[in-house]
Amino acid sequence: MSDDLKFKPATLVKIVSGSLLQWDMSANFLLYDKFTIGASYRWSAAFSALVGFQAKNNLFIGFGYDYQTTDIEDYSDGSYEVMLRFKIFNIPDRVVSSRFF
Repeated sequence: MSDDLKFKPATLVKIVSGSLLQWDMSANFLLYDKFTIGASYRWSAAFSALVGFQAKNNLFIGFGYDYQTTDIEDYSDGSYEVMLRFKIFNIPDRVVSSRFF
């Protein structure tokens, strides 16, 4: 979208024998190569949201929330997730213009 705002949409359709069709859709935004905010929807199952911060080149910290829209919502207020991503091996990027962030 711009140098300071990047958009990453994604979708996944999963078909498994004996199970219902699953369709996930998500949209993430990266602001100033530091802040991430996003949302996703699993068809007839859940809504999710996440926020994150690139603290250092090798450390990402994030928080997510999932809200179930199925019958389990009567017994759950959703789930919370804390994310820590460490980049252990510093392999130089081989692609100058990446399609994904």
